[in-house]
Amino acid sequence: MTDTMNWSRQCDHVVNKLRSVCFLFTKLRRRISASLLRQVYFSYVQSHILYSIVIWGGSPHLERVSVAQKRVIRAMAGVRFRWSPDQTDSCKPLFLQFNILPVFCIYIVECVKFVKNNPLKFTLANETEGSRSYSTRNKVVHDCDLYVKSATLQMTAQDPNVMIARVFNHLPLALKLSVSDKNFVNYVKKLVGEHLFYDKFEFFGHNFE
Repeated sequence: MTDTMNWSRQCDHVVNKLRSVCFLFTKLRRRISASLLRQVYFSYVQSHILYSIVIWGGSPHLERVSVAQKRVIRAMAGVRFRWSPDQTDSCKPLFLQFNILPVFCIYIVECVKFVKNNPLKFTLANETEGSRSYSTRNKVVHDCDLYVKSATLQMTAQDPNVMIARVFNHLPLALKLSVSDKNFVNYVKKLVGEHLFYDKFEFFGHNFE
């Protein structure tokens, strides 16, 4: 952790862990089945990504972790990196092939889990505004949304609760209203698995309605 709480050191730590296992996947790819290779991924890669990601996953330095994760996915598939105009989408078929979520999608799922497991840590928007729905910066906020205190983009990255609430609020309204808590996380996992968001710009820029 740095004194500015931008989580750059934590992201660097995860990146180093992921880079160190790339060669392992290059060797294992020809020796074991795809399903077993996927199990190794969850043991040696996803475990490092998951560790406390709800705290540091909103960091702008998460992009470095995303790049390192894509390098591992390419090693698993035996695909070398080649720049192309469609570079941002080049790994998405590989994520689908192995049924693995990009790092920001993992962060979204973990944020939802945190909200559902810790409801008392958050306040509903209608409990602070006193109305069924209201608008803020041209976005309608509903009863099921969480209250988000005003913050700059830099402050948002430093305050996990703000980012977690914003991630939750951006989910489709129909999903938040119709799905029970028991199945909610699974539905969110399916949702992000269909879109494979690489970063917060893709996610917050997507219109689910």
